[in-house]
Amino acid sequence: MTNTRNADQRKVVYRPPTYRMKDFCSDTTAPEITFCPCNVFVQAASCASSATASWDASTATDASEPITAVSNFSPGDSFDVSTYLVIYYLIDNASFYSTCSFKVTVTSSGVVIDRENPVLTSCLTDIVANASPGTSTPVVLWLAPVASDNSDSVSLTVNQLQGSSIAVGSTEVTYTARNDLSRNGWHPTILPQLAKQHRRDRPLR
Repeated sequence: MTNTRNADQRKVVYRPPTYRMKDFCSDTTAPEITFCPCNVFVQAASCASSATASWDASTATDASEPITAVSNFSPGDSFDVSTYLVIYYLIDNASFYSTCSFKVTVTSSGVVIDRENPVLTSCLTDIVANASPGTSTPVVLWLAPVASDNSDSVSLTVNQLQGSSIAVGSTEVTYTARNDLSRNGWHPTILPQLAKQHRRDRPLR
């Protein structure tokens, strides 16, 4: 005689768990600088060859915070007599970064520090000139601005000399004033708008 064992037959059905996808934002932009220090000027004490410089650290805002600020120098560092470039890297949590830079200048005791840029006055506004029939490079004239400075002599340079031929179109003329301490002044610009005129009674376009 054969013994038969009857076993319960149960059907097992596997149902994978259900996950709900949550909305999320991906940061694709670098931090926005909210504060960047101005240039710093300090003077060493008598008979000293270095000085301590201080400033407020650069800051930024971003969607992926926190933001880490990394710099090659820190406020309160000691600097020898010279000029140094300080660079801040503002890095967000997504590894995007923006930079902020300024200069620290340390001078010896008794040296006069010029903290003012040269000033340009009598800067012209935009000029509109018409080219003669058959001419594509008319000659444009204007009066150059006047440069002045509080301490040293100042030189004035321009990228486009007046009285020179300028092609039809828009040309930006930039004047740069620089004193003996290599401090740049204001850069006023004038834009001669040149329109080619085939007939004198034809309106400018």
